[in-house]
Amino acid sequence: MAPQRTWLESALRNDTAHRTLGPPRRAQRWVCGFILKPTGGGYADRIVSDYILVYVLRGSGRFVDASGKSHDVAAGDLLQHAPRQRYSLLPHADGRWAEVYIAADGSFDRVLRAIDYHAVDHPVLHPGLESQLVERFEQTHHALRSVDDATLECLPAWLLEMVLIARGLEHRGGADPHARLVQQACRLLGGDWGRRRDLPGVAEELGVGYERFRKLFAERMGLSPREYRIRRRIDRARELIQQDGLSNKAAAYALGYADPFVFSKQFKQVVGISPAEFRKKMR
Repeated sequence: MAPQRTWLESALRNDTAHRTLGPPRRAQRWVCGFILKPTGGGYADRIVSDYILVYVLRGSGRFVDASGKSHDVAAGDLLQHAPRQRYSLLPHADGRWAEVYIAADGSFDRVLRAIDYHAVDHPVLHPGLESQLVERFEQTHHALRSVDDATLECLPAWLLEMVLIARGLEHRGGADPHARLVQQACRLLGGDWGRRRDLPGVAEELGVGYERFRKLFAERMGLSPREYRIRRRIDRARELIQQDGLSNKAAAYALGYADPFVFSKQFKQVVGISPAEFRKKMR
């Protein structure tokens, strides 16, 4: 496990490279950035003019694609934004979100369409956490900062190859089956709120022993499956209180809590304030 942590940890930073190529009237913008979002961050209903590729390196959240479909996403997922479409990306506010992204001039979408590949039809890919993909982003970042303009003419082909590599990894389940297992666990633990989730049952559903499942999950997510489930429920509680105006009791029951007191206690542990204080703060 040590080698994986080494290459991944080096990518957990704030470091963005920008480059503009070509004459003014046909200038192409390229950006590659490694981003940490300790307070959640993200964006809602944003219409992008570029083609954007986001690789989730750590943490989890929710991605709403151009059709309005919501996806639970986690480390190892690759999110595609097509130009002139509306997207939302909402990391969970647990301070763990880290990503690397490339924003390419909207003309890159025509490169994809030339091979009959439509990014809008493939909003989320699941290649898993892969050192070769992170290395590709690292090389793109270095090139934008250091390489001459003539050499950078190969950027569209380079990015196209990256997308195709990610598709290939997805189709063979990723090189790291454990990363894929954790992604599946995040999806099982991140929804179906009215149902009580028996964690050994989740492990059984994933085809792995509970102790091994708990260890693998904690290594990649930085918290136990139980803690992750609680955080996701509380994230949803904040939405129900802020957006839907639910009372503490109604929110607790909607999320499968039999005891509103337990709900309030866990809410305060995660958010730092009680549900009542949170409601006042949101007014």
